[in-house]
Amino acid sequence: MSNTKEILAKSLELVDIDKGWESVGVGFKEVNGQPTGEKCVTLLVTEKKALSALSPEEIFPSTININGEDIKTDVVVEEECFMHVSECFTDPTVEPILGHRATVRPIQGGISASSIPPDGFGGGWISVCTFGGIAVDKEDNTIVGITNNHCMGNLINPTDTGGNDPYYENSYGKKYYSPDNATLTFSDVTTYTSGIGLPVYQRSSADENSDSKSTLEPLTIGMFKRSKPWFYDYSGGVYNKVDCAILSLSARHLPSDDAIFDADESYKQLNLDNSTAMSWATEEEISSLLDDDNITDGCGWPVFKGGRTTGPVGWPGSDPYGSDSCTLSAYFIGTANVSMGGNQGRIYYQNQIRYRGNTDPSQGGDSGAFVCALFDSGTASEEWKIIGHHWGGSGASSTSPNSVGLASRISDVASELNLEAYTGQTSSLTSTKTTKIVQGYQNDDTLVIDGKTYYSVGITSEDPNYTP
Repeated sequence: MSNTKEILAKSLELVDIDKGWESVGVGFKEVNGQPTGEKCVTLLVTEKKALSALSPEEIFPSTININGEDIKTDVVVEEECFMHVSECFTDPTVEPILGHRATVRPIQGGISASSIPPDGFGGGWISVCTFGGIAVDKEDNTIVGITNNHCMGNLINPTDTGGNDPYYENSYGKKYYSPDNATLTFSDVTTYTSGIGLPVYQRSSADENSDSKSTLEPLTIGMFKRSKPWFYDYSGGVYNKVDCAILSLSARHLPSDDAIFDADESYKQLNLDNSTAMSWATEEEISSLLDDDNITDGCGWPVFKGGRTTGPVGWPGSDPYGSDSCTLSAYFIGTANVSMGGNQGRIYYQNQIRYRGNTDPSQGGDSGAFVCALFDSGTASEEWKIIGHHWGGSGASSTSPNSVGLASRISDVASELNLEAYTGQTSSLTSTKTTKIVQGYQNDDTLVIDGKTYYSVGITSEDPNYTP
């Protein structure tokens, strides 16, 4: 059979929103809701319609010819997917979830994080996401933290506003802003940061159960650095690839505080049974998760995700807390679309990893978590690698194969944000590169000056040293 990469490339050509073919990719054929292990081109829909209700053009073909071979297709019903950010107030008191919601120093991946509360300090609204882990920013060779774009302010591509104001207003009416957004209106952001940007807290405001500046400020681990803007909608084959933001890390909040970063600890994923820094899987390795040789029980290779809300999920990574009754597997790679609610409509992605298992893979608040896979399990070359960056999924389900987790490929995170895995290389928390303070407000997230690319990191009251 044609390999996963070839089928994935062909499936992208089939996407046609007008026909209702929005989420198309490589998956496994299902019978009575259970995967059979037979690889196919899969169309995901929220409901199946009778053929009589479809025009001939809307009927998905039963086979797709790829390199002279007829590949079967399947139409699978799947629940609507959402961003997995949560405004919750639960306070569990037992491990392992307790540890993922605690203040962790030095930081590790899979722990609670947030930025300024959406309504500002004292506004009565608290939020939470997951600090996924650390990476190296190749722009300035510094160590940075990673979470989701929708957790740090929902930076929308300002050149593609779709007629909407450049902020995200969710279905609750709460507004999230980016640090370089001209419509930033609540005064606490600019007052707290002196116009520089957004702080990142660990623990989150939800887990601290406070929207107070005095309570959250000591939890600061760094500042929003940059993110990859979204495009509002699919247009001319242009898709989003990631939902990612990076943050600069501080050494300590106060000189007397515990260190935020430690080279011997901060590369770890909390409660993942692995003691070495993980590399990031290549595009080819990620595609191989669905190759014929790697199918187990009708699904791709097992995966693990540790998040703020659900803790360590996926066997064997969750030892000693988990068991083989807590498994996750990659089962689909392809396009995805997600309802943003509020004022932004839908966001369209390509080459996203879908995973599920005999337990729910994630819940609200897990957004930003790294997804890992154990390659070459049981061999001398066995190795855990990071394969994806979790950002959403469907609601909880009591029926196997349960709900769905969605993750961007880590290879796309690397290329879109110009990052690489932290594997113990010598890097600094502080940039050694030059900065430019630009006269006037800039809409672009990058600016080329004298042949060098500069990334926007916010606004400042300092005098400019460059005038466009």
